Amino acid sequence: MTCTDEVFELMRMGRPRSRTSVVPCGVDNHLFTPDGPAEAKSAMHRIVSVGRLVPRKGFDDMVRAMPSIPHAELVIVGGPKPTELHSDSEARRLRDLADELGVGSRVHLLGSVAHQDMPAILRSADVVACTPQAGIVCRPATHGTG
Repeated sequence: MTCTDEVFELMRMGRPRSRTSVVPCGVDNHLFTPDGPAEAKSAMHRIVSVGRLVPRKGFDDMVRAMPSIPHAELVIVGGPKPTELHSDSEARRLRDLADELGVGSRVHLLGSVAHQDMPAILRSADVVACTPQAGIVCRPATHGTG
């Protein structure tokens, strides 16, 4: 787990707290640098958002904003393998929302991406958006709570 909210989610599913530890995320600053290859993109401005495909990540807020950002595309990274996106309920919900709002052609769900491919995707972004739902905060655990 990377935050206490994930621990509480597992506890609600029946996992004992004593058998769960929080290990804060780290960044490989040799791999994730501003210099290096970027993924090819269209002439549109690119907004990239990364996370698990769950409602609390707030990807739907970005999809709802897209009609107001006509010269941009939204790239959402995360969730199941690309070949399994069609059967993922959250991916279907986001795709349906994008189509309903008339922005389906500008909203791209990539699914899971290999760690080594993430720097190029992030370098292709004009903006990286982090949109967790209000009131949902992922806090690292303090020492001694692991």
